[in-house]
Amino acid sequence: MLQKNVKSISPRRLLMSLFNAPETSTLTIGQLIKAGELFEIEATTIRMSVSRLIKDGLIASIKRGVYQTGKNAEKLNSEIRSWRTASKKTKHWNGDWLMALTGHLGRTNKTRLQSMIRALQMYGFVEIEVGVWIRPANLRQNLNQLNSSLVDIGLDSRAYLVNVSQVAPVERQEKWHSNWPVAELTSGYEEIINRLEISLSRLKNMSSQDAARESLVVGESAIRLINLDPLLPKEIIDTAQFRKLVRTMIAYDKVGHIYWQTFLSSEL
Repeated sequence: MLQKNVKSISPRRLLMSLFNAPETSTLTIGQLIKAGELFEIEATTIRMSVSRLIKDGLIASIKRGVYQTGKNAEKLNSEIRSWRTASKKTKHWNGDWLMALTGHLGRTNKTRLQSMIRALQMYGFVEIEVGVWIRPANLRQNLNQLNSSLVDIGLDSRAYLVNVSQVAPVERQEKWHSNWPVAELTSGYEEIINRLEISLSRLKNMSSQDAARESLVVGESAIRLINLDPLLPKEIIDTAQFRKLVRTMIAYDKVGHIYWQTFLSSEL
């Protein structure tokens, strides 16, 4: 299973994962190529991916062969890195719902549409009708703060974000609970926690290269799961398992970063 995931790591995913590390300020082309070799990615492919990321504004060249995160990635990277505090992003749920209305924006601009969908999904919204997105109003951010955060990562500023306390007929609102795959989410927590614990016990017996590779693959899958979690209230899902996943990943991340720093700082 791990080997399959290793081969499925794209150059873009690999590079963005490296630049997402909180203590990473700059990376050289030599380090990026060296990281690519771990995943059987050729140097020419890494160089091409670097060029594309620069063009997209996701990384920036500060001098020849040295790169840092680009301006277009700063907001999104900040959201991705916030997985460590995911358990603290929610509050008691009073039964209200958040609703984002996007139907008036159209769907012809595919790039803008994809950015908008990604932003809403990152905050746990699901589309119940075309252009109607909902989630429980249990996030700590107030409506204006949430709207700003969503726009920063891709929501069209013309979208409407509203707080809904009553819906008629009541039966329609009662069915909203079933819009999230609760059983699938819960089993996903358990599966990733198990993978993290098994991998953590394996890393100390691996070479620095193998440990770096495995920690990125396993860690990235856990971070992705956390970042895409809808952060549902306890009235809908067992939140204890999610909190355990975050704690387990924080411990794993500390170890994984040691292996990556050792690997990247070793002689090229």
